[in-house]
Amino acid sequence: IYHLLEQHETESNNCLEFAELMAEYILNNQCEMLGDMLLKKTSRLLDGTGYRSRNKSLFDELGDTFDWETIQQLRPQTKYGALRTMISKWKKEGLIEEVCKNRWQKKGATSAS
Repeated sequence: IYHLLEQHETESNNCLEFAELMAEYILNNQCEMLGDMLLKKTSRLLDGTGYRSRNKSLFDELGDTFDWETIQQLRPQTKYGALRTMISKWKKEGLIEEVCKNRWQKKGATSAS
């Protein structure tokens, strides 16, 4: 709006300051109006009663140790690359470790089921 009112070719410092001021104003008002709702949703996610991602659901369905075939059986419609990405994310997050080729164990699990 400021840019249009001033009719400059490039954004001036005043324009950038105005944009920052407006963004802060909008964010503050949104937090004021929606803050309680966001806190409730966040607390539900943290206590496990809210939305669960497909990755988390699959992870919870797997036993302490699992192999590639088990993952494919649980998610037959999911593409190979997407499943490999899930496994990679779990490894990076420290949730699993590879015990041998195409076989993983959840960290902290003691059984070799």
